[in-house]
Amino acid sequence: MNTKIAVSFLIAFFIAATTSISYAAPNGNSPFDAVWKAIQNLQTQISSIELMQGPVGPEGPQGAKGDTGEQGPVGSAAPHGAGDVAFLTSIAQGTFVLKTDGTIWQYSNGWTNVVGAPVSVPIPVEDIVAWEKYNFVDKNGDYWEYSSNVWVNRGHP
Repeated sequence: MNTKIAVSFLIAFFIAATTSISYAAPNGNSPFDAVWKAIQNLQTQISSIELMQGPVGPEGPQGAKGDTGEQGPVGSAAPHGAGDVAFLTSIAQGTFVLKTDGTIWQYSNGWTNVVGAPVSVPIPVEDIVAWEKYNFVDKNGDYWEYSSNVWVNRGHP
């Protein structure tokens, strides 16, 4: 019985030694050289694959609506008026326009620059949201009035 064990041990040792040597380094002297060569050939083929894009598929279904985002910053004020005319008003004394340069004009058989007061406004026209010849409201909500030949900021109504 000891002989059978010894012979089995020697065969197992020989197979293990041969396998580990051939598995450790493919150098052309092992029985697994053909396997190593096939593996290297397969690796070369895989490395040289060039992917080609196929045709575009059909559009997918609409996704679920996302969450509402945060409020964005307030944009700059849009220009008011048309051309260089910012506002137009008609009062008992006639029809008047406030131009984008801040000057006030009157229509009477043609447009003329106003000679009598007020002839302009004290703030940039783009800051005005509502205007009449003798008063206006600015973008901050302040009410301005022409009184005693001067523009007066009367504050918020």
